[in-house]
Amino acid sequence: MTWQQDAFVHAEQEAPRESCGLLINYQNEDKYIPCKNLALHNDLQFLLDPLDWADTEDKYGKIHAVIHSHPIGTEHPSEADIISCKRSNKTWYIIGLKTKRWFKFKPTDKIETL
Repeated sequence: MTWQQDAFVHAEQEAPRESCGLLINYQNEDKYIPCKNLALHNDLQFLLDPLDWADTEDKYGKIHAVIHSHPIGTEHPSEADIISCKRSNKTWYIIGLKTKRWFKFKPTDKIETL
C-alpha cells in the first residue's frame, strides 16, 4: 500500500475521531506513521502525542509532514489547522473522510478558511 492508502485506512479506523500521523522518508520510500490523538474533543480536533513525534524522529530522522483527518465536513483546513501548520513549519495534509479528498498546504501558503 502507498502512504496515502495507509493514512486513509487509519482515518477510517479512527472515525468518528480525527486521526493523526506523520510522513517520513525511510530507505527512499515515503511512509505514513500513525500516531495517537490526545485531544479531549478528538472528534473535532487533534493533539498529536508528542512521544509519538519524538519516537518517530529518533527512529527515522526528519519528519516531512503532518497528516490528519476531518471525519466530519470537508478536507479544508480550519483556522487552527493553518496556525498549527505555520507553528510546526511542516507541510500538512488533511484527509476529508466524507469527501475522500485531500488538502495539502505549507506554512507559507496563503489559505482562506471557509
